Amino acid sequence: GGAVRCRAVAVTTVDPATQRARVLARPGMSEESLNLILSRQMPDAEKRRRAHFLIDSGHGVEAARRRVEAILSAIHMMI
Repeated sequence: GGAVRCRAVAVTTVDPATQRARVLARPGMSEESLNLILSRQMPDAEKRRRAHFLIDSGHGVEAARRRVEAILSAIHMMI
């Protein structure tokens, strides 16, 4: 994939139960649709393994925002 052309990759992750609850809360989303989407994606564990930076969205928006800011600071130090 395109990650080989990147100096750093950030991945947003959340535990499977939270992911499922969030997705199924969307209008028109079904278990069947979610399962189809997940079957076409790289497994979360593999995404996390390949990432240079992780953003755990399971701790709320503000915590994720702080993590993104920290990642951006780290990236600025890299360039």
